[in-house]
Amino acid sequence: MPVLTKESLVDGKKQEGRWDEVVAGTETNVDVTDPSSLPLTATCYGQQQGGQADKSSARGNPAPAQVPHLEAAQTHHRHGRNTACLHDKTRQPTAATMVVKIRLARFGRRNSPFYNIVVAHARMARNARPLEVLGTYDPVPKPDPYDTSGALHKDIKLDTQRARYWVGVGAQPTDTAWRLLSMVGILPKKDFGPKDNAKKGEVKAGEVRIR
Repeated sequence: MPVLTKESLVDGKKQEGRWDEVVAGTETNVDVTDPSSLPLTATCYGQQQGGQADKSSARGNPAPAQVPHLEAAQTHHRHGRNTACLHDKTRQPTAATMVVKIRLARFGRRNSPFYNIVVAHARMARNARPLEVLGTYDPVPKPDPYDTSGALHKDIKLDTQRARYWVGVGAQPTDTAWRLLSMVGILPKKDFGPKDNAKKGEVKAGEVRIR
């Protein structure tokens, strides 16, 4: 059984145990392996589980108290996980609703416009890339090579099958696009003229009281 003297007790770095304070007048023969034989004025730091010495004890600092919730937070932090996001069940994914429009996108040059009939989000810029191009529309009247009468016609090219699909899923056409779609029978004709002013109730002279 190893015996520790007062001189070797002061130089505790060479021993298995470590004592920070040795008060004069303590026992000269102390059993290292038996903590119960240590004097009351000596502080002994034990070893961790598995036989590995505590690093804080080797530096002479008291071992910190183990806090369960702090250990769990440190474990998740080491594994790159955010415990607040894992246990937050109040955040639910929400589906954003986007309004889809069937409108005209202008191309061409000045005094010679040319339009594409496109399907795009309502908040997208006019020159942004659309979801789909349904057809073309030339507003400048031109003679029809198949019409011998010489009448001028406006050229409209439209994919009716895709146009019916987008109208069926809820795409909202603009007023101009509605007119073009009504020409090919996809939508009913609609009057886009100015609304008549509703007549307000007439006030009779006998019912008016002047104060």
